[in-house]
Amino acid sequence: MLSIFIFAIALYIFRTLFIYFGSRKIRKNNSDPQVGFFPFISVVVPARNEQEKIESCLVALAKSNYPADKFEIIAVNDRSTDSTLQKMNEVSAKFANIKILDLTKPRETNNLKGKPGAIDMGIKQAEGEIILMTDADCIVENNWIANMARHYSDEKLGLQASFTLIKGNRLFDKLQAVEWIFMHTMASAGMGLNQPLGCYGNNLSVRKSVYELLGGYKNIKFSITEDLALEQAVFRKGYKINYLTEKDATVTTLPCSNMTEYISQHRRWA
Repeated sequence: MLSIFIFAIALYIFRTLFIYFGSRKIRKNNSDPQVGFFPFISVVVPARNEQEKIESCLVALAKSNYPADKFEIIAVNDRSTDSTLQKMNEVSAKFANIKILDLTKPRETNNLKGKPGAIDMGIKQAEGEIILMTDADCIVENNWIANMARHYSDEKLGLQASFTLIKGNRLFDKLQAVEWIFMHTMASAGMGLNQPLGCYGNNLSVRKSVYELLGGYKNIKFSITEDLALEQAVFRKGYKINYLTEKDATVTTLPCSNMTEYISQHRRWA
């Protein structure tokens, strides 16, 4: 029992020091953004059976505080069996810079059969050199695009992640919110110490030329977590990676509604 207690204390101290030094370094190493830098941005949003959420997501993106002629939103309907595609079309009729893609069949390789296939399809159709990614159940901050984009004035920057926050009023929701913040903190600290431990695809960006250089998700080896595989592949190629800790670079998502959904999510992460 004493040995377990000592191990637990040692682990806590190590984890605390890891977060402290890693977080300090990632803030120090973040790219110094160029004032007035407005590259053309493509935001890719994959959606499958998200009829209740996709409208709010797309409207928030379309109303972003970024020059309207400098970004496009590519919403990819990933074989939905509900009215997701109809909702997408209704929103796109109101905003000129929303482009709808309809993926009707699974992609040709294992790596592209699920969500990565929808993202890859969106990236291939993107006009922007900088690709931002979020999910259909997320709401972005008004300055999200601007804050994510401006750091790409550093030509060495290949990939950039930021925090996702959980919105909910139940105790179960708040516990998930704390967990998400902790996981992002560990991931950002790891990157500060040159150890790419993880990132989350609902708040992620990548330089399109780097994605293409790697051969896209089709050629990047992964089992389930394609976002981590992409981060590690970019890192191995020698490109710089940022992990932003700015409020205006966050997105908000919904918690798991029940324990079954929660366990399924964590099995996928594990």
